[in-house]
Amino acid sequence: MAGSTARDPVGRALDLLTWLAENGTDGPLGVREIARGMGTSPTTVHRLLQAFEERSLVRRDDQGSYYGGLELVRLGRLASRFSVQAAGRPVLEKLAADVDETSMLGLLDPRRGELMLVDCVQTSHPLRYVVELHTWRPLWAGAAGLGVLAFLEDGERARLLREHPPQPVTEHTLPTAEAVEEFCARARGQGYVLTRGQRTPGAVGVAAPIRDADGRVVGDVCLTVPDNRFRESDEQRYATALTSAADDASAILAAAGYRLATATLDLGARARP
Repeated sequence: MAGSTARDPVGRALDLLTWLAENGTDGPLGVREIARGMGTSPTTVHRLLQAFEERSLVRRDDQGSYYGGLELVRLGRLASRFSVQAAGRPVLEKLAADVDETSMLGLLDPRRGELMLVDCVQTSHPLRYVVELHTWRPLWAGAAGLGVLAFLEDGERARLLREHPPQPVTEHTLPTAEAVEEFCARARGQGYVLTRGQRTPGAVGVAAPIRDADGRVVGDVCLTVPDNRFRESDEQRYATALTSAADDASAILAAAGYRLATATLDLGARARP
């Protein structure tokens, strides 16, 4: 089980909650099914599920399988009273309408050193990319990640590159930490990033950072455009609309007093089609 050991019962419990949240949406799950999925023993899973059941974090049906419990729902609602996703939705809708390309909202988890896309608004064009939401992405590949990484404090960016060195995703992925640093320096000079095929072949990505009430980078607003529809003359139009959208999103977070240091990653609401 990732991130836990036999001497870390709290870690094992958190790993189980995470696994259930990621895999328990299609129906009830049995103890052995969960244990296989996590790579741990059924005895350990059963013991933890009993503790969760006592606290209403899970509930058990007549066949002995488990669902998420009402207390888990309650805690999730409390943790997401201010939803960055909901607050940012009008910004994405306006951006997508202004440029008629798919707009996305990414949020950073600085501890993991990764980013998650939590919402998107699709273009009206029939040719579009399917955006994979609620999965972790590296910061060093593609516009969504680099739109955050480029604008972090120098020490934090260096630490993240040291702990998470670049790996090849496509032939256009930046190959080394030094190449990433050079790219980020250029991006800071223009206030946004633009990438071509670094994470998805044939895709152009453009992204600009959003900041919390303390001015700290917490995520970004992004556009994704098929390469065969992108024209060099479009870059400035996209960049202007995108940086304006990022400023609007940052202003919303500042007005709400949202701070990354006290926030939980916003996973509550799913994106609307």
